[in-house]
Amino acid sequence: MHIRRAFTLIELLVVIAIIAILAAILFPVFAQAKAAAKATASISNTKQQSLATFMYSADTDDMQILHAVVNDPTAPADNHRPWTLLMIPYMKTTAILQDPLSTDFKGYTNPTTNDEYAPRYAYVYQVHCPVVYYGGGIGGLVTTPSSQTGLAQPANTVLLVSDRNVGVQGPWWWYGAGWGFSDTYDVGSPYCSGGYSQNPLSLCGAGYSSWGLGSISGNTNTNIEEGALTASVAFRKAGRAIVAWADGHTSTQAAGQLAAGTNWNPTLQSANLVINDMTKYVWDNQ
Repeated sequence: MHIRRAFTLIELLVVIAIIAILAAILFPVFAQAKAAAKATASISNTKQQSLATFMYSADTDDMQILHAVVNDPTAPADNHRPWTLLMIPYMKTTAILQDPLSTDFKGYTNPTTNDEYAPRYAYVYQVHCPVVYYGGGIGGLVTTPSSQTGLAQPANTVLLVSDRNVGVQGPWWWYGAGWGFSDTYDVGSPYCSGGYSQNPLSLCGAGYSSWGLGSISGNTNTNIEEGALTASVAFRKAGRAIVAWADGHTSTQAAGQLAAGTNWNPTLQSANLVINDMTKYVWDNQ
């Protein structure tokens, strides 16, 4: 009786072809599953940060977390304490300040970690703790925290949003400029012309730029996903930003949704952007 002891060449080639086809089918599925897991982790990070801001407010007579404390002798570096450092007592780990959907970088050295000084999420301080500039360099910056429970529509007011990948720019203060906006909170609202509706003196984010073509964020960011047309608000989750709202819930939003109440579109010049329906605008406290 003849006993077969090996595959033929044709049979081996067929098996290899089947494995190659299965790999071609499954690898994209694995990649999608990995991206979905990262997105879930990013949403969780945003949620935990928002809870930390609520605990801060509970300890500070309902006041929103300060966007920064300048000339603070207790700060670990440069006498500036950003909001991320103020949240540390209310967070189990500073790793939640990093976005799994974002690429890492090794752009600078700092006495603290990249987590605190270069987070991938931004606090919408223009609404919750605006900074008023009275002149005189850094000493002229005054933070004015608002009441957490004083918001008219907390479920429709942005609190935190995914921020651009800061790359190799300065840690959180723009050195050489005297004073400036930081990568720690460097996002701007859709409409920003040197102020916002509640306080004309309040400094807006991302170099005072609004959303659109020709803005400062558009000139410094080349990646649309990382906020080139949206004042550094990042849309890394399949073209959507991860948002924590002022009532504590989180969601993902497309650029058009976050620009609701304005005439923004990807081809609009920044100088031509206006608010045309304040009832839909989600970047104010009204």
